[in-house]
Amino acid sequence: MNYEQLDLFGTVEGKQTIAERIMQYGIKGLGDRELIEGLIIPYISKKVDSKKLADTILEAMDRNSAPSLDELKAIHGVSEELASGILIALELGRRKGEKRKRAITSPS
Repeated sequence: MNYEQLDLFGTVEGKQTIAERIMQYGIKGLGDRELIEGLIIPYISKKVDSKKLADTILEAMDRNSAPSLDELKAIHGVSEELASGILIALELGRRKGEKRKRAITSPS
């Protein structure tokens, strides 16, 4: 899919914002790039192409599903605060995933 650069709370060139897409389709209706964009937009300058940066971050995560702070900061456009936010989101997802795996799924 081809997405225009999105502002989390404002419409750009008539396209839906990420917040509007979440309201319309639910969080599961967003692609990986949109999820990363939603996470990074508050941390980056409007001069930065959020779509390209999201793709670069996703490529780094494809190579290493548990990147370090330094590995993320090595990506052009990723600040220490943004790298920390990404790691927080990854860790929260990991912890919540582990809890679901431990849940009792049958009465036996």
